[in-house]
Amino acid sequence: MISKFASSGGRVKPTKQLLQTNELLLLATVLLILNLAVGGAFASILVGLFSLAAFWGLLIIYGKKSQFLSAHHKILMRYGLSPSIFLWVFAIFWLEVFSAPAGAQFFTAAESWLLGVFPGAETVVPIVFNVLRALFILYVGISLVQVVQAARQDQDWQTLARTPLIIVVAVTVADVITQVITGGAAA
Repeated sequence: MISKFASSGGRVKPTKQLLQTNELLLLATVLLILNLAVGGAFASILVGLFSLAAFWGLLIIYGKKSQFLSAHHKILMRYGLSPSIFLWVFAIFWLEVFSAPAGAQFFTAAESWLLGVFPGAETVVPIVFNVLRALFILYVGISLVQVVQAARQDQDWQTLARTPLIIVVAVTVADVITQVITGGAAA
């Protein structure tokens, strides 16, 4: 196997498997574009196509000078356009997913219950709950960075991960109990 690779000059000849991979990548690309189109993300599709065209233009102009573009150029020459197009559409798809507004999961029942109980507090209650959510996210994010850093330095990361995990579980249990107490709906 190695001698065949060496005798071919280090290049892998296209095989049936490679053609099937390209066909699957093109099918996945079409399905991602269809998903973006059905979701109403026509602007994202256009931005993706224009950015892909601009990237290919940069690849043609500066392909040999830049290390990143040179590596992409090698992949493009080896496998064709399918992986490149798929990666760009995949990136646009996930940018579209992450740019959509997220519905808050923690304490939404408590917030809606408090808004129903105190109708004059439409401005204060959302601010308080959003601050609580932001503090929770910041704590979990900082703790996650500390845990990853301890794991990279071969320290005891499990003891560092225990406290944030307990807090996440406690907040989740508190949210479930709040939904049980308030009935999960506004009063």
